[in-house]
Amino acid sequence: MSAHLQRALLLMRQDRADEAIREFHAVLAEDSGNATAHACLALLHAERGAWKEGDDHARQAVALTPDSPFAHYALAKVFFHRQRFPEAASAIEEAIRLDPYDADSFSLLAAIRMSTSAWKKALAAADAGLAIDPEHQGCTTARSRSLLQLGDREAAAATIEGALRRNPDDSATHTTQGWAMLHGGDPNRAAEHFREALRLDPTSEYARSGIVEALKARNPIYRWLLGYFLWMEKLPPRMRWGVVVGGFFIARTLARRQPASDAEGWMIGIFLAAYGAFALLTWVGDSVFNLLLFLDPLGRHALDPDQRRGAMLFGIILLVALSLAVAGFAGGSAAMLSAAFAWGLTAMVATTIHACQRGWPRWVTVAAVSVVAMLAAAMTAAAIAGAAIGLAPEEVFEREGARLAAMLFVPAWFGTMILSQVMTRQQVRH
Repeated sequence: MSAHLQRALLLMRQDRADEAIREFHAVLAEDSGNATAHACLALLHAERGAWKEGDDHARQAVALTPDSPFAHYALAKVFFHRQRFPEAASAIEEAIRLDPYDADSFSLLAAIRMSTSAWKKALAAADAGLAIDPEHQGCTTARSRSLLQLGDREAAAATIEGALRRNPDDSATHTTQGWAMLHGGDPNRAAEHFREALRLDPTSEYARSGIVEALKARNPIYRWLLGYFLWMEKLPPRMRWGVVVGGFFIARTLARRQPASDAEGWMIGIFLAAYGAFALLTWVGDSVFNLLLFLDPLGRHALDPDQRRGAMLFGIILLVALSLAVAGFAGGSAAMLSAAFAWGLTAMVATTIHACQRGWPRWVTVAAVSVVAMLAAAMTAAAIAGAAIGLAPEEVFEREGARLAAMLFVPAWFGTMILSQVMTRQQVRH
């Protein structure tokens, strides 16, 4: 092993990526066919988001040493960072075939399975890795997270506590413990673990998102809402849609039902009101509490840039809707109230923009929401113009442009609502 390669590997272990990359390139300057240097460069570039460089080096490593499990591991890691999960799974399974006794490979396989919500397969991969190395940190974390998603909190807690005893300074373990506390409805203790995780690793996005949820969960309403979200995450995708669609059709059936008595009518009315409030809260609750956190001088620092931008956008649109509602009630203008309602619906779909991944899913959602916002703006302009020239409220939307905007708004909003939900589930493959 050359001096450059020895130094490069040492720098890599010390997380000194820039210096390690320079040393690996020095290795390749001496020996362009060094597969180890190519594989290590693939890992370093993948961590930095340099997809093309990482992919090139990983493929060269596999081409040079097709029987090397490390080369296939590096290729799997590159695919994993590019969110190309089927290719990542294929590459890491080849690495495991070549070396079935490497716990790191099983840890990566578990991470790939978790990224596609295949929790049972992730648990199996983590258990296989722990059979090789009972104290492997990555496999332990994957096992805990999988057990949490599968609903076995006791087994998850036992796994996490054992990991914390062995390594109390591991950020990932504290993060997993924090999420376990959130699943258990204890946001205060969860926040303590997330803070410790961020102290140990300030770059941990999973811990940062956890502390945001813990801060919002201090509110009992959001705590209950978070419990619903976490429960829904445990369900298979088809079952989640079944819950949503089933609730909608039950509410629709009850709304059309002719009550047999006044008591039954009251019960149906209360149920529909509660269901409507619940449905609205599940849609905008996250944005509402992000906005409240954004308005807190300390809480806003916990939000990431996307969450801050989303909170500001939601707050601005909501302010427009409330202002129009006040003006409508004060002036007795039904047209102004209609415009306020339109902006309220626009705020609902605008909450999904920053829930989409950066790239084409977000741009598609922005375009759709922009159409809805333009129609709401046209309705607002018509209402203001009508009030200025003294039109009766019922005459405002009889004018050609205003009538067209009002007619198009509901189908545009409904289509955007469906489209945005599809876009939030799309993953950008780099």
